[in-house]
Amino acid sequence: VKDKYCVQMFSKLKAFDVYRKLPQDLTEPTMSGAIVSLASTLIMLILFVTEFNEFLKVQTNSEMFIDINRGGEKLVVNLDLELPKFPCDIVSLDA
Repeated sequence: VKDKYCVQMFSKLKAFDVYRKLPQDLTEPTMSGAIVSLASTLIMLILFVTEFNEFLKVQTNSEMFIDINRGGEKLVVNLDLELPKFPCDIVSLDA
């Protein structure tokens, strides 16, 4: 009974061979082809999920550099702030 179950499982696994080079009626699925198919599908799925998670992460970068080698000149500071979910009437900048 156990051998029959294993044979059925292996035949179903062989049917998963997606890397056949000829039409399906001219080829015979192999266990190695099925293993390669499953492994590559699993790797592609893992890569897709991890890249999609990285895409969905919010990244914030805050950097400000002041040039102290300008002597007594006035320093021009340009700020580029993006606050997409913050109402404009609340935002203020004190220099």
